[in-house]
Amino acid sequence: MLGIFLLAYQSQKKWGFSLLLLGVVALLFNSVMNIFSGPPSAAPDRYSLFYMIILAFYVAIAIDTGVRWGLKQETAWRKYGVMVLILGLIGTHLLWQGQKTSNFPQGMALDSVAVGRQLNQLLQENDVYMVELRYWDFLAIQLLAGPHHHIIYDREFDLYNRQTISIFAQDKTTICSQLQIPDFQYLVLQDTALKTEVQQLDNFVPLQEVGRWTIYELHSNIICN
Repeated sequence: MLGIFLLAYQSQKKWGFSLLLLGVVALLFNSVMNIFSGPPSAAPDRYSLFYMIILAFYVAIAIDTGVRWGLKQETAWRKYGVMVLILGLIGTHLLWQGQKTSNFPQGMALDSVAVGRQLNQLLQENDVYMVELRYWDFLAIQLLAGPHHHIIYDREFDLYNRQTISIFAQDKTTICSQLQIPDFQYLVLQDTALKTEVQQLDNFVPLQEVGRWTIYELHSNIICN
């Protein structure tokens, strides 16, 4: 805000408002696209870098103006006082932002990345694997498992409804009928309740624990009674 105020005060630098105008226009455009993309995304951080780069220009203006003004002071204590004030503000801001960065939410956890890498080593060509549909961990698994393997989900993939029910939360007859999948080899689950349900089936063997995830291997054909 200080940098924008200083630009307004220095009328010869009105061109500097072009970056601010660009940022506002881009924000409005992204907001409209986000609303109509359905459902509206809960990940505004994907756009933050662009605006941080734009706003960094105004932060630089504020710092530069403050330093120049401080150097013009006649007495040493006022000159160094301004410098200490500027450095203090910058240090406080960096400390505050550093604490926020350490708490930044992760869209894809590291154990999901590790699961994807492990599946990439396990899967053979044309193998099919099933992943519990956890947003957005499933995407990390899918990307790292490799594009040449076929992924299916444990529930219906619905952009508008993320509360769809897992196959393994249904009765055994439904589970059996929905698992009649050619070349189905591996199952990856995170939810504890779903893992308990799978353990009651005789067809899956826990192969590996990776963080919150468990990789199961299908060791016998699924036969419905």
